[in-house]
Amino acid sequence: MDLGLVHHLFSKRVKQPVVVFQSDDWGFNRLGTAEALREYQRSAMVELEGNMARKDSLETEEDVQLLADVLTEGGRRTCAENVVVFTCNAVTANVDFEEILRVEGSHFVAESVETTYNRLYGNGGGGLLSLQDGSRKGYFDLQFHAWVHLQCSAWLEAYRARDPDVVLGTNLGICGVYSNRAKHTLGRSNFLAALTCSPSDEGFEELLQRWEDAYQNFAEVWGRAANSFIAPAYIWNSAVEDRLINAGVQLVQGLPYQLIPARNASFKRKYRRMRYTQAGALYTVRNCYFEPCENYSRDYVAECLQRMQTLVRWRVPVIINTHRFNYVGGMDLDHRAHGLKELKRLIASIRKQWPDAKFIGTRDLLDYMQG
Repeated sequence: MDLGLVHHLFSKRVKQPVVVFQSDDWGFNRLGTAEALREYQRSAMVELEGNMARKDSLETEEDVQLLADVLTEGGRRTCAENVVVFTCNAVTANVDFEEILRVEGSHFVAESVETTYNRLYGNGGGGLLSLQDGSRKGYFDLQFHAWVHLQCSAWLEAYRARDPDVVLGTNLGICGVYSNRAKHTLGRSNFLAALTCSPSDEGFEELLQRWEDAYQNFAEVWGRAANSFIAPAYIWNSAVEDRLINAGVQLVQGLPYQLIPARNASFKRKYRRMRYTQAGALYTVRNCYFEPCENYSRDYVAECLQRMQTLVRWRVPVIINTHRFNYVGGMDLDHRAHGLKELKRLIASIRKQWPDAKFIGTRDLLDYMQG
């Protein structure tokens, strides 16, 4: 039996098929501009591997509007007509590359998400306003993903040590990719895992406070308070979880396991299932995988539907793991077109196979699990 499904045998049942899309990385400036990424690859003399490393981009207004068209079927569906809801897990800040260069890496500096949008796309540009509008209309559910999607202390240490990848990326406004010209340890190559730290690490309490402040100020950035959290790269210490629950988090998004930072850049794997934690929050488990732009030749729709058969039969919520890079076109418009086409095909197939399926956001999942 699939170990990724076994834990659902102990989960609370729902009365009808319930489908939740959970999508990470919104607002995160991973790769800067297409021109910057091309210059990075030319200077580093490498061809980056994987579409997330080559095709992701900060969402534009057009990206968000095209995704909204798929969810609402061109505006024909509203919340009253079972519109598809996308949980967009978002950051509240990004690396301020210009300021870090100015202070020569003496300390870490972040800029607001709004500043990032304005800097890359002009005042009022980017996807911020469209995401906020979709949140008000009910087809986007904006939730907390990170303060900055970066292990700031490790990244800054590498910059100070003049790591060639980090220095080149900083000069170009990129923090999300690194060349393979040097042998990477997990700690070096995984700077995007923002919470690879432990209570014994220097600066841990300061980090907790920054993340708590970011969560509590989420509404100032995105227009509505969040009630859930998902850790970048699914790596976090339980102290972070407890701190955010005390700050108001009611639901923790995750996989069937939690990766807990341990010694020597290693991780302890803790298996978890959908249940309430001792601190009182509901832990939910993503149980379907839909990344259609990860491999264009793989049929993620068929795989997702096959897995849903079991989940619906067991009457547990279907929680679909998907990332922003599937739906943005800043690096490649054909890439975005493929992701949106496959998402549209998946939604149509779900509606056809399970006409009574209810699409909800993570925000509303609590009500269904408590009901």
